[in-house]
Amino acid sequence: MKLENSKYYILLTIAMAFWGLSWPISKLLVELASPITIGFFRFFIASCIFVPIFLVLMKKENRKYTRRFLLDISILGIIGIFGYGMLYLTGMKFTTASQGAMIAGIQPALISIIAFVFLKERLSKKCNIVGLF
Repeated sequence: MKLENSKYYILLTIAMAFWGLSWPISKLLVELASPITIGFFRFFIASCIFVPIFLVLMKKENRKYTRRFLLDISILGIIGIFGYGMLYLTGMKFTTASQGAMIAGIQPALISIIAFVFLKERLSKKCNIVGLF
């Protein structure tokens, strides 16, 4: 391993640690508060951190927000991100952290297999098929 590549491995290890710790921490939190409360504070804190960063980094000429754009982004955020978080935290009330992590880990492969069977989507390379299993 080259020294200049080691920072990427360190960052990947940190990302894995955060991902892995999210399940047992979520299990502890849902025993203390409701999923809606945890979800609200999770996304409120994230918004307070990331919205200012977005506004600073986004060039002014690209900031053309229409009402339709803001509505679409809001709906996507509520259904996609917040909705997933609510279902995830609600599920943590009824199962163990390890079972929840297993379910989440198998989702990409399961979605690909279902899309292949029912929607007739192609799996492009042999590597992709091997990667599913």
